[in-house]
Amino acid sequence: MIKSEYNINACNAQRFLFSTVAEQGYDLEHFANQYLTSDFCAKDVDDWRGRFHQELFLKVILGACNKEIKVEPQKRCIQNPGGIGYMYRLLCEITGLPSKKIIQEIPFCKMELYCNDLDEKTYEGLADELLADDAALLTDFDERINE
Repeated sequence: MIKSEYNINACNAQRFLFSTVAEQGYDLEHFANQYLTSDFCAKDVDDWRGRFHQELFLKVILGACNKEIKVEPQKRCIQNPGGIGYMYRLLCEITGLPSKKIIQEIPFCKMELYCNDLDEKTYEGLADELLADDAALLTDFDERINE
C-alpha cells in the first residue's frame, strides 16, 4: 500500500452514502459517475482530508447531491454498494489523487467486480490489488510525489 495512514471516517462516510443511494432505489453507477466527477466532490470532499467530520459531511453531501447531481432509478441490483463507495474514497486517501482521476482510471464496472470479492479480502488488500493492476494510477501518484 502506498500510504499507511488514511482518514477512515471519510471512507466510512462514503460507504454510507453509496449504501444510502442504493437503498433509496437510485442507479448507483450513474450516481458514482456524477458524484465522483462533480465540482462538489472535487472542492468539498477531496479537499476535506485534514478536517473531516462525518456528520457534517453527510448533511452537506446529501444536500449538494439533491442540487447538483441528478439521480436515476435503479437499473439493476448492486451486490456491495457501500464497499464500492469505500474503495473509491480509500484510493483517493492513499494515493492523494482526486476522485475524478480515480473513477476515470477505474470505472464503476471494474470497481464493482473487484468489490464482489471483498468477503475474501480486506479493503487495503483490494486497494493494493487495484493499484497493482492499474499502472496509470501509480504513474500519476509517482509524478505527484516527485514534484
